[in-house]
Amino acid sequence: MYATGARRAAVQSAAIDVTFMRLATIFGICVGAVLGTGGCAQSDDAPGGSQGADGGQGGGGTSGGGASGRGSGGTGGLGGAGGAAGGAGPGAGGSRDGGLDVAGSGSDAGGGGSGGGGASGTGGASGGGSGADAGAAADQMPWTGGGKVCGETTTPIGYSPRTPDVLVAFDHSGSMRMEFGGGGGTRLSVEQAILRDLVMRFQDRIRWGYEEFPINVLFMDCRPGGIKGCCAAPVAVAPDFMNYAAINKAMAPCGMPGPKQCGDIREGTPTADGLRVCREFYAGFKDGIQERYVLLSTDGEPTCGIAGSGSASPCDGAEAQVKMLAAQGVKTIVLGVSDEVSASPCLNRLAVAGGAPRPGGPPHFYPGSDPALLRQYLEEIVRGIAKPSCFIDLDNPPPDPTKVAVFFDMAQVPRDEMRKNGWDFVPGGARPMTKIQIFGSYCTMLEGFEVKDINVRYGCPPCGGTVSCD
Repeated sequence: MYATGARRAAVQSAAIDVTFMRLATIFGICVGAVLGTGGCAQSDDAPGGSQGADGGQGGGGTSGGGASGRGSGGTGGLGGAGGAAGGAGPGAGGSRDGGLDVAGSGSDAGGGGSGGGGASGTGGASGGGSGADAGAAADQMPWTGGGKVCGETTTPIGYSPRTPDVLVAFDHSGSMRMEFGGGGGTRLSVEQAILRDLVMRFQDRIRWGYEEFPINVLFMDCRPGGIKGCCAAPVAVAPDFMNYAAINKAMAPCGMPGPKQCGDIREGTPTADGLRVCREFYAGFKDGIQERYVLLSTDGEPTCGIAGSGSASPCDGAEAQVKMLAAQGVKTIVLGVSDEVSASPCLNRLAVAGGAPRPGGPPHFYPGSDPALLRQYLEEIVRGIAKPSCFIDLDNPPPDPTKVAVFFDMAQVPRDEMRKNGWDFVPGGARPMTKIQIFGSYCTMLEGFEVKDINVRYGCPPCGGTVSCD
């Protein structure tokens, strides 16, 4: 999936820091010098053996002087063996402060799993061994040698991938139980089945959340100050990755999977109150995500407003909430369910005010008038939201922009200053050299979900022009 490897690591900056520290350990990079936070002390003790490749199979290295001993691995690979410890003879090497607390498993792996080898050895050869907890290749890759790698020691550059929050505002009103499409399903059951499928397939690329309206009056009271019979439920699932199980449970009757076993009474279509819930939730939800959406799904126009809002009509009240969401930077996408809303003036107004109207409208909302169209439009909406951007925002400008390289699935993308097929920095801006744009066939690969892993590296001259990418 797209959100694996560097993409997911970029979402969690701590994971990038771990990758960087591993690389620093492997190559002896002075982290303070690279980051500009201070120098590095020079140890009198030689390091232990080099780190073994995670999860690989092979023999352990030998110790610095004499036959191999039971020294601690060079860094103790994650599930793989470290190299043999330094130091003479077969004796055990000493632990190093700050070593990775993970045991190696090769023939010369450290017995306790802590860091480097003993003092004053020359360090063994890199260890082999196998490990159940094999690390990702991108975390361990030395990025040396020919082929698709540049032959230089490099460090990762943190970047912010396109990661959207999508809060589904789901109409669960009584009319959603009407038959839909002639196949024995209802509007509710058909849409839930399609939505479950999409949440499952895109849960690693979209941070899904879920809220529904109106409340089930048998199990929930209206909020204080709300209008009886016109209340939305609070957000049931906050947006996050891998939320299929939580949303599946929230959509099930009474929050339980399986056949319906409880009463369910829903009153009205409180669209405005459902949007209010989303707006207030997003206002207090601090997850660092800039791109946010409400996916409003409904089979009818609003039937009631919000107490004290002063809106002239239920539609006016809903439109006011959509405009306030837009002022917060949240776009509202409007999906109509059933042919009853195929020409709804109110849903058109909400879609335009929401800032994400359907391309080619009117209608400006997505009119899912039958099950096939409903699936088609939901697929279009979700794929449009999930589509990776051809822009990459770097966390910080590189020390030397001429030593930046971009990799798709470990293959280097050429830098193309003609901006036709490859990548280049976006000129200008408040923070120069912090935005990269992908062009041509490489952008097409991204948008077509053909790229599983993106890496931006510092220390590797980019290919392109007179420098071959082969």
